[in-house]
Amino acid sequence: MSRETILAATIGAGAGALLTALYFQSRSETPGANEGSENVTREKQSLKGHDTACTVTVGNSEDPPVIKDHETLRDVVKRVLKGAGFGHEEQQLCADHLVEANLHGHDSHGIQMLPLYVAATKTGRIKPGVVPRFQYECDGRMVVMEAFEGDSSGLGQVMGNKGVNALIAQTKKHGLALLSLKQSFHIGRVGTYSEMCNEAGLVSVFFTNVTDHDPFVIPFGGKRARCGTNPLTMGMPNKEQPQGFVLDFATSFLAAGKLQNLCSKGLPAPPGCVLDNKGNPSLDPREPWRSGEDQGGILSFGLHKGSGLMLGIELMAGAITGGGTVAPTHRRRATMDDPCATNNLLGIAFDPTILAGENVVTQEFKDMISYYKSSDAVDPENPVLIPGEPESKCVNERRKNGIIIPAATWKKIIEAGASVGVQI
Repeated sequence: MSRETILAATIGAGAGALLTALYFQSRSETPGANEGSENVTREKQSLKGHDTACTVTVGNSEDPPVIKDHETLRDVVKRVLKGAGFGHEEQQLCADHLVEANLHGHDSHGIQMLPLYVAATKTGRIKPGVVPRFQYECDGRMVVMEAFEGDSSGLGQVMGNKGVNALIAQTKKHGLALLSLKQSFHIGRVGTYSEMCNEAGLVSVFFTNVTDHDPFVIPFGGKRARCGTNPLTMGMPNKEQPQGFVLDFATSFLAAGKLQNLCSKGLPAPPGCVLDNKGNPSLDPREPWRSGEDQGGILSFGLHKGSGLMLGIELMAGAITGGGTVAPTHRRRATMDDPCATNNLLGIAFDPTILAGENVVTQEFKDMISYYKSSDAVDPENPVLIPGEPESKCVNERRKNGIIIPAATWKKIIEAGASVGVQI
């Protein structure tokens, strides 16, 4: 396939698709490329099969999903967490965080996470009622937060909420502050924390890594995973744009939870996303969760650029905070029977009006967003949007029509509830 053909085929899909196509074209010029192509076809046909060496469940794409309104789902989360021993504040914060992720279209960080939290509570990885420890440095401009007690962490959304509220409070006092949040269980959708800062009128940047289990994202040019999905998140408030600007993305081709969603639906991974354990392209979304030498992985996005960004975030969140990177010198407690996902987060917030003044910032924001969106759309039906707009549209649609949940995911939620004496 010529590069011109690839360009013509991907011109409407964006630079990411083009770069990925070029990457796999380069792979096709090396020994083993045909083997990889056959592997893709074989795995697409066998996706529904059960895999005892894999930690994710494959559903049936023909099973009808369930549709629930957001208030019903909030109630489900709160009842299950209450059954697991969590207090009212913990229930409310986690329920709001998970369901808002679903409403915003980020199902990978939505209610599908609830069974993991219940399982981790049973093994003691999450402990109800954990009170984070705060330490203030540099006259209060640096907030250091430890989210664990011994080998247990608090519920991640609670730890994240408390940490970011402390960051906001110190930024309001000093104009600029930094948060080091160390060793919390899964803190959820990090975009939520930039939205909190936006509401407070503050600019924010967050770097997050994932530890305590084997990595599943492969660096550019490699065959073996070396990092987690390591999201980059930033937010900028503006009076002209109610939701402000929120950019929140994993540095992997797809977020891990989105691959798990494909597994739950019995669907293959998109081309250019996953490699098997031999470094061949695969369509099987289970590859990152196979055990031992059978484990494959997710590719980082954007070739060397995304891969470098992924490593930079690993170092910022893991090394600079002191919470630890995913390097094998640190513990990896997660097993198939003992799930664990630990996050470290480095957050920076500041008052945007200090530098240029509120009027200048507001006008520049308005002018640039207008200019950006004025670019003629390739498809008139799909105009240029800024980060945050697709989520706003999704919230309106899902509040009206409900949230669709794969049948396999809903079954696991029911089972999680039953395990703590809650009937759903």
